Amino acid sequence: MHLQHPPLTLSRTSMLSSAALLGFAIILLLFPHWTVDDAYITLRYAQNLVTHGHLTWNLGMAPVEGYTGIVWPLLAAGAMWAHWPPLLVLNLVSLLSALAMVELVERVLVALGTDEARRLLARLILVGGGWWAVHAGSGLETTLYTALCVASVLAWLQHRPWTALLCLITALTRPEGVLLAVVLAAADAWRMRERPALWRLVGAWLGGFVLPGALYFAWRWSYYGQLLPNPFYVKSASGVASWLHVANFIVTTVLFPALAWRASRPTLVRVPQRELVMGLGGMIAVLLVFYGQSELLMNYGNRFFMPLLPFIIVGLAATWGELRWSKWLLIYGLLSGIFTIGAAVNAYNYALMMQSEHAAAAAWISEHVPADQTLAVIVDAGLVPYQTDMRTIDVGALNDPVLAHEQDAQARAAYVLNQEPAVVLLATGDLGVVAAAATRTALLADPRWQATYHLAQEFRRPHSFAYHQQVWVRNGTSLR
Repeated sequence: MHLQHPPLTLSRTSMLSSAALLGFAIILLLFPHWTVDDAYITLRYAQNLVTHGHLTWNLGMAPVEGYTGIVWPLLAAGAMWAHWPPLLVLNLVSLLSALAMVELVERVLVALGTDEARRLLARLILVGGGWWAVHAGSGLETTLYTALCVASVLAWLQHRPWTALLCLITALTRPEGVLLAVVLAAADAWRMRERPALWRLVGAWLGGFVLPGALYFAWRWSYYGQLLPNPFYVKSASGVASWLHVANFIVTTVLFPALAWRASRPTLVRVPQRELVMGLGGMIAVLLVFYGQSELLMNYGNRFFMPLLPFIIVGLAATWGELRWSKWLLIYGLLSGIFTIGAAVNAYNYALMMQSEHAAAAAWISEHVPADQTLAVIVDAGLVPYQTDMRTIDVGALNDPVLAHEQDAQARAAYVLNQEPAVVLLATGDLGVVAAAATRTALLADPRWQATYHLAQEFRRPHSFAYHQQVWVRNGTSLR
C-alpha cells in the first residue's frame, strides 16, 4: 500500500514560490565572479566599433563576423560609449534576464491554464541545479537569449502585436531564434486559418520580422561576405560530433527534473495550445540533432542547451496535473545544492586561471612586444587579444574565415606561419578543440617553427600541471 502524499495548498505554494525566487536571486548574487574567455571576443568587437567605427576583429583587414548575434556586442558597445564598465553591464543584463526568465515561465504557465501547484514545482525545478548562476556571470548572452525566447512565447500566447518584433530581437541575439520565429509564425497561421484576421497576421510577421530581418541579413552579407556567422562554420563543419553533450544534457539537466516530476504522482491532462506545444517539441528535436552533429566549443554548463530547458519544464507542467509532494523532490533539491557548490568551485578556479595565466600573459606581451606586431593565439583568443589590441590570428578559427573553412592541419599551420606572427600564445594540454589541437601539433612539428621561434615565457596558475600558457617569440623580434 502506497503512502498518500498531501496535496500542495495555496498558501504553501505562494510562500514556497516567493522563497524559491529569493533563494535564486541570492545564489546569482553570491556566485563567484568569473568571465569566460569568449566574452572578451565580444568586447574586442565592441571596442573596435566604438573607437574606430568597424564591427570587426582586426582593423584594416577584411571584416569577419566572429560573434554569434549582434545584440550582445551592441550592448557592450553601448556601455563603452556611455563610459560604463562593459563587463559589469553585460553581467547585470544576464542576472536580470535570469530572474526575468523565471517570472516569464510563470506567466506562460498561467496563460496555459496551469494550476499554482504545478507552477510552483516548475519554478523549483527551473531554479535548481545552479545552471543559471553559471551562465548569468559568464559574460555571454545565454540568459538574455533564454529570457527573450520565453518572452516571445508569452507574447504569442497573449496575442501581442509585437510578437514578431520580439522574435526578431531574439534571432539577432542568437541565430537559433529564427527557428523559434518559424514555430510561432506557423502556430499563428494555424490558429488564425479560418479568420479574416489572417492577412493582418501575415502583415504583422512581414513588417515585424521578415522585412527588417532581410534588411539586416543583406547588410551583414554585404559587410562580412558570408551567409552565416563565422562560428557556425567552425562548429558545424569540423566533422566532430557532440552526441555526448546531448546525452549529458538529457541525463544531468532533463532526466532528474523529469523523475522528480514523475515521483510527485502526476496525472496526464489535456494538452493546451497543442499547435504551440508540438511546434516547440519539434524545435527542441531539431536543435538537439543539429547540436549533436556539431563541435560545441565552450559548451560549459550545457550553454547551448539551456535555452531549451524552460520549454521542457513548461511541457511537463502543462501536460501533467494533480501534483503531490514526494521525497524525490527533496533529493532533487539536495543534488541541486551539490551541483551549485561544484559549479561555484569550478567558476572560482577558472577565474583564477584567467588572472594568473591569460591576464598575466597579456600584460607581459603588452610590455615587451610592440603593439603594431602580429599575435597568434592557440586557442583562447579572447582576453589576450582584447587587452593587447594587436592584430591577432585566431587559430581556434572563430575569428578567422580562412581557418574556419580549412580542415587540413598542415595547411592551417602553414597559414599561420606564412603570416609571420611576432609572438604566439600557445596553450598546452587538452585544448578541447580538435582542429586547433591538430594545428598545434602540426605547427610544433614544422621545421620553420623550430628554427624561427623560441619560448620566452610561461604562465601557470597555482597547482596547474597540464594546461598553461606559453609565449613564443619570433627570432629577431625587438622586445621592449
